[in-house]
Amino acid sequence: AADANDGDGVDDDYASASPSTPLQTLSKYVNDNPVTRSNAVTEMRALVREEGGVGALYRGIKPAIVGTVASQSVYNFFYSALRTFYIKKKRQNPGALSSLAIASCAGSINV
Repeated sequence: AADANDGDGVDDDYASASPSTPLQTLSKYVNDNPVTRSNAVTEMRALVREEGGVGALYRGIKPAIVGTVASQSVYNFFYSALRTFYIKKKRQNPGALSSLAIASCAGSINV
């Protein structure tokens, strides 16, 4: 079983943010520029050409990753604290339903 502090959530969020960032950037670019081109590939080439290279596709990824790391850190902290509290109180590891309740509480605090 994975430990709440192993950091996998951050890795997973980074891995999912990397491929989706160019698509989000392209969507914003298309919405901000009224010139309509024939397809997404043509739009992406225009974005790269007009906005300064391939790096333009990843505009905004740094703040997204910082936000994800901060959010995952807060969630993991509260999950760990609530789980530890549960174990001290009940003197046993939480079962599936209790783990779900603990995760829900940690997620609610994180929002």
